[in-house]
Amino acid sequence: MAIATSAPQNGISSQPEHATAAVQIHLALWALAESHFRKAHHLLLRQSSTEPSTGTDGEWRTSLLAGLSCLHGVLRLCEAPRAQDKRVGQDLLVLGPEIEAKTRLRIAQVLGEWCEGAEGAEQEEALLTRALMIVPASESCLDTRYSIVATQCQLFLRCGEYKWAEQKIKAALNDAQQRRFHRWVHFFALELSHLYSAGGDSLGSMDALRTA
Repeated sequence: MAIATSAPQNGISSQPEHATAAVQIHLALWALAESHFRKAHHLLLRQSSTEPSTGTDGEWRTSLLAGLSCLHGVLRLCEAPRAQDKRVGQDLLVLGPEIEAKTRLRIAQVLGEWCEGAEGAEQEEALLTRALMIVPASESCLDTRYSIVATQCQLFLRCGEYKWAEQKIKAALNDAQQRRFHRWVHFFALELSHLYSAGGDSLGSMDALRTA
C-alpha cells in the first residue's frame, strides 16, 4: 500500500520558506520511493522468467534499497532541528509528526512485504510502535492511525501471535464503531471474521460479520 497522498490543509504557503521547501522535498522523496518499489517488483518478476545470466539477479534489491533510502531521507527531515518563525517568535518542526508516522508506516509495510526472518519483523514492529506513538490524535489522522494498527495486526498474524492480533483488531473495531467510521468498521470486522475462520471458529466468524 502506497503512502496516502492527502495532506492536512494547514496553510503551507504561510510557513517560512525552509519549511515549504521541506514539504516539497518530502513529497518528491515519497514519490521517488514508490517509483523504486515499482521497479523492484518489475525486476523481480522479470528475474523469475529469465535466466540468471541476463543480469537481473539482484537488481531488484538495489531498487528496493534505493526506495527505502528515500523514505529514510524523509525521516531525517522529520528529525531535523527546530527552526524559528521570526514573525511570531515560535519554534516549529519542519515536518510534523503525521509525516513521520506515515513514513515509518510505509517503511514497515515494505519490510513486511519484502523481508523475512526475525530481524525484519523486529524492525517492522519498532517502526509501527513508534508511528503509533507519534501520530496525532486528531480526527484528520484517523486513517493513518488505523492503517498503522492494521499493519501491526498483519505482522502479529505472520508471526503466529493470534491473540495479540485478535485483541488489536477488537480494540480498533470498537473504536471505529464509536466514531462511526464505517469504512474501518467494515475493514476490521472482516479481518476479525477471517481470523476466526482461519482458526475454525465459524460462529465467531459469523458474529464478526454481523458487526460489519
